[in-house]
Amino acid sequence: MQLTRRAFAASALALAAPLPAFAQGSETERLNAFFEEVYQRNLKRSPIAQSRRGLKTDNDKWDDIG
Repeated sequence: MQLTRRAFAASALALAAPLPAFAQGSETERLNAFFEEVYQRNLKRSPIAQSRRGLKTDNDKWDDIG
């Protein structure tokens, strides 16, 4: 199948067009929520990382590094 110039230009314009604002916002919000969830999950697993960030929740649960 060979694309004509007109078909190629139309498909290129369609792909280059920005997404509607509502789609961008919801996708961005979902992605930010995912990253926040992963960050909090990883932070909860690591008392040393919590301490590095100034959180004093699990200071008694540090791994034995010595």
